[in-house]
Amino acid sequence: MSLPMIQRVNAPVARQALEAGRQLYNHLSIGNTRDQRACLAFTAKEFRPNGSILPSLSFVGMLSRVETEAVCTKLELVQRLSNESMEEAKLAGPYSSAAVFGTAIHTRLRAKILQLEDTTLKAEVSLLKKVEEAPRDFTAVRVDVLEDREFGPICVYDLKTGRRGLSSARTIEFATRLLGYGRPIIVIELRPYE
Repeated sequence: MSLPMIQRVNAPVARQALEAGRQLYNHLSIGNTRDQRACLAFTAKEFRPNGSILPSLSFVGMLSRVETEAVCTKLELVQRLSNESMEEAKLAGPYSSAAVFGTAIHTRLRAKILQLEDTTLKAEVSLLKKVEEAPRDFTAVRVDVLEDREFGPICVYDLKTGRRGLSSARTIEFATRLLGYGRPIIVIELRPYE
């Protein structure tokens, strides 16, 4: 009996699969609740000769809170800090625009993450996210919270305060920033709840 032939997925097909997964993730994220989350998982582990990255889509779908927290153990903490950040920002208002309000939430969340001094959590400023969400606001801060326990997947808690979902460019930004780890990347959208 002959063995099955293994073929590598070519770059255009891999990119199309990741893009389809990203679009499905955005659609599913609309249904996020406290008890279930849309998750997008991929691995960025290969540079192409032209300098681009070939990410490999692993999973996109809804997971229960228990399933999500089994891998992304800081979800509840980061969600609580996001909620607190929004409440504090509301009290400090009013704001001239939704973008300025979003900056106030992101800035507070970043400070809270840094204050924890938890070596598994990092608050990373995203320049691309800033350009997408507040292009004319030079003081805007847009933060992703990364959970890295130095083994297993890296969880990216993508804080959203506006209507925009995860863009293709942001997905590639995650892949580029986290390529060196060679581990799966799980993206979870966080929206502060009132």
